[in-house]
Parts: sequence; structure tokens; C-alpha cells
Amino acid sequence: IYQRTDKFEEFPNTDSTIIRRYDLKLKKDADVTFFVSKKLFNQEAGECRKAVLIDHGVDFENFASAEKNEMIPDDIRNLPKPIVGFFGSIDSHTFDVDLVEQIVNISKDMTFVFIGKCSIHNKAVWSKPNVRMLGQKPYEQIPHYGKYFDAAIMPWRRNTWIENCNPIKLKEYLALGKPVVSTPFAELQKYSDVVYVADNPVDFS
Repeated sequence: IYQRTDKFEEFPNTDSTIIRRYDLKLKKDADVTFFVSKKLFNQEAGECRKAVLIDHGVDFENFASAEKNEMIPDDIRNLPKPIVGFFGSIDSHTFDVDLVEQIVNISKDMTFVFIGKCSIHNKAVWSKPNVRMLGQKPYEQIPHYGKYFDAAIMPWRRNTWIENCNPIKLKEYLALGKPVVSTPFAELQKYSDVVYVADNPVDFS
């Protein structure tokens, strides 16, 4: 069984030729290849012995029930509202830090909270007075941070990796019952009735 989760040959600082060669061999040899991205499935199903499209699941109860628990982490409890939040890895190949900087500048009356491991060193953004970097948190605590958001965001870069992704984060945000604003990508289309989509900082704000 092979799971083709993402377009790994688009990952930075890798040998895309080698990665693609391994990917083709795995799809040729595996009895079944699972895809979570419809776009990748449509492009590559013909390269597989057998291809199956399945969607990501989400630990729904863990996120949806967080609101019933009164616990609020100390490092977010007293931050000024409204809070715009993001949880997950903050990496240059997925996260559009330039877009975020513009959104933060436009929305000075909002507190932007980022939770997760960050590999982007941009002091100009992270040190802004309405930005809080809370670092990486244990998975079981994430819903208790997320429930304190007033809105959740996915400020993705416009690249091949994102265009072929299907982030579990979206379902976690929706399970929390929060408004979600995202830059566009293919897998988001089927959620267009429950997610706000914006491709520039003004609309995003």
C-alpha cells in the first residue's frame, strides 16, 4: 500500500528527479495507491496498478467538544480580542509570510496568534505589536487554543505544492466551528459554501 499524500518532488531542497522516480516505482509496484487530493488523483491514477481516492478524516469530537471545556491556556487567555489564529507548521514552502505581513498591517485592531513550529525567520513580522508567536504545542492542547480564536486562517503560498494539497487543518478549523479564511487551492472548491476565499491582502483582511 502506498499513500501519495503530497507532491513531494516539489518539496524545497530535494532532488525532484529522484523523488519522482521513486514515486513512479511505488505506484507501479504497490497493490493499491491511496490519494487524498482529487487533483493529484486525476493526474496520476493512470500511473498506478490501482488508485483509490479517499479524503482525510478528522478527530471531530476532540475539536468540536473543546468549547464545552472551560480550560483556556494561560498564554492566550488574556490576549486582546478579536483573535485571528493559525495552528500548524510555519514553513516557507507553504506559508505566505509576505501576505501575512500585509494582512497584519491592515488589521491592526486584531491580534494574530500563530501556534506551531516556525522555520521562517522574519523578525519584522513576528515582532509586530499585534502578533503573538506561541510556539509548538502538544496535539491534545490544540483544540483549546483554537476554540479561543474568533477566526482561523490558511495564508498559503500560490505554488504547485499547495495546489495539490489537502490540509487536515481545514477540517480541524471547521470542527471547531470557526469562520475560516484561506487563499485558494484546488481541494478548497468543495468547501466554498463554508470557507471565505481571498487571493489578496485587502480581501483577506
